[in-house]
Amino acid sequence: MATPTQYAVHVGLWTNWSHGKVFGATLTLTKSDGALLTAFLALTVTVIGTQLWRVFCFVTHYLLSSTNEPGDALYHQIQTTLRNTSEPTGGVINFLLLGKAWNKRGVHVLRRIIPVLMITIIITVGTAISSGFSSKIAVGSEVLLRGNNCAWVEINGNTDAVDEYTVVSPYTNTKLQVDATSVHNLSDSRSTTRYFFGPHRNSDTNNGNHTYEVSNDAYSDRDALGDFSGFPKYSIRPYTAAWENGSLANWGTLFEPIPELTVTDADLKLLFLAGNGIYFTNVTNDPWYKATTPGPISHPLVANESSAIQVYRQDNPGSPMGCVHRSQYCRAGPSGGSMCTDLTGELDLYYSVMSVFDDEHAFNRVNWFQTMVDASWWLEDIVGRGDVNLAAQYRVRSGVQGPLPDDQWQLEVQYWFSIMLASMQRTFVDTATGPSDVNLKQYRVPPANADEQNLCVNQKILSSDHTSFSVFGLLFIFTFGGIIVFLGLTLDSIVAFIQRHRRSDPHRRLEWGLNETLQLQRLAHEALGHSTWTDCTKSVPITTQDAFLGKLDVSDLNHPSWKPVEKLEKIPSGDSQSRASSSETDSMP
Repeated sequence: MATPTQYAVHVGLWTNWSHGKVFGATLTLTKSDGALLTAFLALTVTVIGTQLWRVFCFVTHYLLSSTNEPGDALYHQIQTTLRNTSEPTGGVINFLLLGKAWNKRGVHVLRRIIPVLMITIIITVGTAISSGFSSKIAVGSEVLLRGNNCAWVEINGNTDAVDEYTVVSPYTNTKLQVDATSVHNLSDSRSTTRYFFGPHRNSDTNNGNHTYEVSNDAYSDRDALGDFSGFPKYSIRPYTAAWENGSLANWGTLFEPIPELTVTDADLKLLFLAGNGIYFTNVTNDPWYKATTPGPISHPLVANESSAIQVYRQDNPGSPMGCVHRSQYCRAGPSGGSMCTDLTGELDLYYSVMSVFDDEHAFNRVNWFQTMVDASWWLEDIVGRGDVNLAAQYRVRSGVQGPLPDDQWQLEVQYWFSIMLASMQRTFVDTATGPSDVNLKQYRVPPANADEQNLCVNQKILSSDHTSFSVFGLLFIFTFGGIIVFLGLTLDSIVAFIQRHRRSDPHRRLEWGLNETLQLQRLAHEALGHSTWTDCTKSVPITTQDAFLGKLDVSDLNHPSWKPVEKLEKIPSGDSQSRASSSETDSMP
């Protein structure tokens, strides 16, 4: 049997129909590949945020650009900040510095800076949050089983007896995690209590005068022998009566219920609980565990210890509980509703299924489903393991039961039902995976048709070794992000192309270009008459060959500037020891 980490999982694209066709599109990767994709998504979102900032800067710069009137210093600094700040965090800092510097000095400073600053903050925070939440594209650990080895194990009439006990049974016991329970043989010389709710179908075993028999000597044996024979445990004996077409069925029926217990539209299950000498620390009023009879006052809680308290015995050596079991299947109806079988016992359910799942494909699917249900744990399988599957046993120590609530029997039923559901899930998964033991090959029963095979390859499980991503989320990020990145890189070129073809005023576009760092540098040196420049509308302006620009003038540390160069002498290329000399005339710009 495969463990959860050994299941053959489909790595790639599939549809999780629980979320629909669009939102259910899923990409499953291994854990390591999933971690790489998650990191890449976080980086991608950061890049998208940066390019979104660039688009915002271009649009804002374009809208603020004035073609009619000269702007003040704050106007030009805002435009320059928009043009040359590469990411939104830097934009927040720069606009805060502008606001601080010009506060109470310029005209309408806050009104001009705050709107731009607020949008910049929104982009910054949005990018940070989006980077963190990009991991949410990983929708969890739901994965799809490949189902290429789909089969279940079945014992048939030709099964070798040795194989049944050495190969098939160990597989089944491992699958159900069954361990042996003790059987108490009653002797005619001992005191017993007999319960009659209907005779056994095989009345030769008890002369038909009782349904269940339990010893009355459990407490006296324990008091006489102490705990040297081992601590007592609960035991449960199940009895089932199944109906088919209103009559008791030959299959699955162990006793014939009395009229008061006859329920022809369900399966009846009687569960007899025996405490086998277990003492209770408190008065217990739960109807199934009921223990109000005082026991020995000096009974020790733990062997070889002197501490002792008042304990209580179960009022009845065997406590019965009756359950009815009904099942129902439903399918989607043609008008969006649902069509359901009768809510009935398991045998009658089969006939009801044929009336609802009336086409071949639907019947094949529900028949396969029922096969898996039949191979799962039933209530008899669960309670037949004794105290192992009793919630109360988790409060038992050294044969002494701790306090129990008055509704403990309901908690037990809920506990069993949870086990039944878990067993059902495990059976479906194990069938889709198929037995891995080569010795079980001859007992494998593969899917009988395409409908059953289709169910095998449509089984989901949770896997901690894989990560699944929403394809919709991935496409949204890469599509939306791709558009933003494309606009961020090409928006100025697109505007230039449109303006050239429409012959519109290029002032705003040219101002965007001139406010770029290298163009501002060109303008500063060109204003001082430094060299001849070309490519003045491109990203990188260049000078003529061998041209030298100005030199920094720091004679006034509070007002540094560039010195204009009046004359430069070219150094002979062959003289590696000489330096260029120039005659300079100092002047302040």
